[in-house]
Amino acid sequence: MKHSWKMIGTSALGNALEFYDFVICGVFIAKISEVFFPNTSPTIALFASIFAFSAAFFTRPLGAYVFGLVGDTFGRKVALTYSVMLMGFPTLIISLLPGYNTIGIAAPIILVLCRMVQGLSTGGEYNGAAIFAIEHGKAKQVGLISGIIAGSCMVGAVFASFAGSLMLRPGMPDWAWRVPFLIGALVSFMGFVLRKNAKETDAFLHIAEKKKQQKSPMKVIFQKHKAAFLMNIGVGIFKGSLTYTVFGFMNVYMTKFLGHDMSTAVFLNVFGLLGYTSGCTFFGWLSDKITMRKSVYLSCFLCCTLSYFSFYLLQSKDLVLVGLGQYGVGLYVGSFVGLSHAFMQVLFPAETRYTGVAVSFSIGIAISGGFMPSVYTFMTGYSGNMYMAAIIISVYAIIFTTISRFYRHKAKLYSPAPHYANHNEKEEELKLA
Repeated sequence: MKHSWKMIGTSALGNALEFYDFVICGVFIAKISEVFFPNTSPTIALFASIFAFSAAFFTRPLGAYVFGLVGDTFGRKVALTYSVMLMGFPTLIISLLPGYNTIGIAAPIILVLCRMVQGLSTGGEYNGAAIFAIEHGKAKQVGLISGIIAGSCMVGAVFASFAGSLMLRPGMPDWAWRVPFLIGALVSFMGFVLRKNAKETDAFLHIAEKKKQQKSPMKVIFQKHKAAFLMNIGVGIFKGSLTYTVFGFMNVYMTKFLGHDMSTAVFLNVFGLLGYTSGCTFFGWLSDKITMRKSVYLSCFLCCTLSYFSFYLLQSKDLVLVGLGQYGVGLYVGSFVGLSHAFMQVLFPAETRYTGVAVSFSIGIAISGGFMPSVYTFMTGYSGNMYMAAIIISVYAIIFTTISRFYRHKAKLYSPAPHYANHNEKEEELKLA
C-alpha cells in the first residue's frame, strides 16, 4: 500500500504542476487583455481575453479522445507522461510572445492557438491523473483519492494566484506577468520526469494481458455504455459551472462589480482556492463513509444554499468577510468536485475507462466551463443582480440532482481498483447505493 500511495502522490503532484500552467492564463486575464487586445474598450478587451481563456475548452474533447485512446491501448502512464509535456511548450511560448503593439494581429492568434494546445493536454491529463491514482488505490478509498487528486489541481492554482498577486502589484515592471508563465513551462518538464519514472496500474496490466488487441474504445462505449457516457457529460457540465466560478469568474467579479484592484482580488481568490482544496479532500473522504449518492445530494444542497450566503459575504466592505465568502465559494464547489472523480470512475470498465471518462467529461466541460465566466459576467452586468451566479449554480444543482436520481436506477457500476478480478462489483459493495 505504501507503493500505491507513492504513485497517488506522484499523480497528484504532476496534476498540480500541469494545472498551474492551465490556470495561470485565467489569473492574468485582465493583464492579457491589455497586452494582446489593446485599442478597444475595456469591456470588449475583457471579453476577448475570456474567449482566449475559453479556447482551451474547445479542444479538450479532441485531446481527451487522443489521450484516452493512448491510455486504454498503450497504458495510463504513457498517456500522462506526454500530456504533461504537451502543456509545457505553449506555456513557454506565451511567456515569450510579443504583444499586439509589436507583432499586430499575430499576437492574439498565437495566444489562442497556445490555449487550444493546452486544452488538448488538459483533455488527457485531468481525468487521466485521477484514473491512474484511483486504479493504484483501494476500492474502499476511491472517494478520498478522488478528493486528493481534485484538490491537487487547486494546489497548482493557489501557486498561480500567489504569483499573480505578486506580479500584479503596483510598481512591478510591465513584463513581470511573463515570469509565472516561464516558471510554468519549467515545472511541466519536471512533471514529465515524474511521470516517466512512475509504475503502470495493475488494472491496465490486467486487461493488457487478457487482450492483445482491443476494439476501438469509442465503438465499445457507444455499443454498451451510452447511458454512462451521457451521464458523465452531465457531470462535466455541472462541474464546469462550479469550478470556473472559483478561478474564472471570481477575479472579474471582484474587480468589475465590486471595485477591488486586481492585486487584491487575486490575493483574496487564494482563500477560495484553499476552500476548494479542503472541500475536495473532506467531501471526497466523506463519500467513502456515507455512500456516494448521499454525498452527491449533500453537495447539491450546499450549492443551493451556501452559494447565496457566500456571495452575500463577498459584497462586504470588510476584507476578512470577503475572504470568508471566497472560502465558502471554494467549499461548496469542492464538495462536488472532490467526489466527482470517484463518481465518474465506476461508470466505465477498465477496458474503456480512460476514453469513456475523458471524452464525455471534456464534452460536458466544454459546454459549460469555457463559457461560464462570460455567462456569469454578462448576466450579472445585464441584470444588476449580484447573486446571479448563485442563481445559475442552484439551477444546475437541481437539474443534476434530478438526473442522478433517475440514472442510479439504471446504472451498471464497475470497480475502479485492481483488487477485484472481474472489475464488475455490485453497487452495495462499492457503497454507491
